[in-house]
Amino acid sequence: MTARIKHLVCCGLMICVIAGLAGCFLSQHPPFDANGDYTGTWESEGTTCDFSMTLYQEPTLPYPVSLGILGVVDFNYDCVLDPELLEAILAELPDFVIPVIGTMGDDGSINLGVDTGALGDFPITVALEYDGNGADTNADGKMDAFCGDYTLSLAFTTDVPGYEAVDVTFEGTFGLTRS
Repeated sequence: MTARIKHLVCCGLMICVIAGLAGCFLSQHPPFDANGDYTGTWESEGTTCDFSMTLYQEPTLPYPVSLGILGVVDFNYDCVLDPELLEAILAELPDFVIPVIGTMGDDGSINLGVDTGALGDFPITVALEYDGNGADTNADGKMDAFCGDYTLSLAFTTDVPGYEAVDVTFEGTFGLTRS
């Protein structure tokens, strides 16, 4: 073969390889659609509490943007917090709904979190992280369950006697199912 033909063959092969890789990369989709409302429980030190989560995802967007997830978490704290402390929290933030942002892995792993300390003027500093796995249990393309580990830290000041400076952390497991 002449040098020119070898060069054309090599260029052709490189174009095929690049096109093939690009096709694989661009055609990837999340393992399932996480859009929806979920209810379940979170556990901390032997106590189980209810909570709910709403997740938003655009699985039809190009990869890897399609793996991004936004959501809101609505906790029920009255099962673990002293009533006076709960009253102090609710006085600072009546609708204690926490926004979360994160990603889904190709394997269905999900990491969500937020740190409101980075948001500036927020009455309560909330650091929240979920590390878990989603599952499509009925093969319909939608996430049916999400479970794993979480860490939640709350820090704020109040006028409630005995709770002037609050800094509490909860760690444990959680489990949610599509509602």
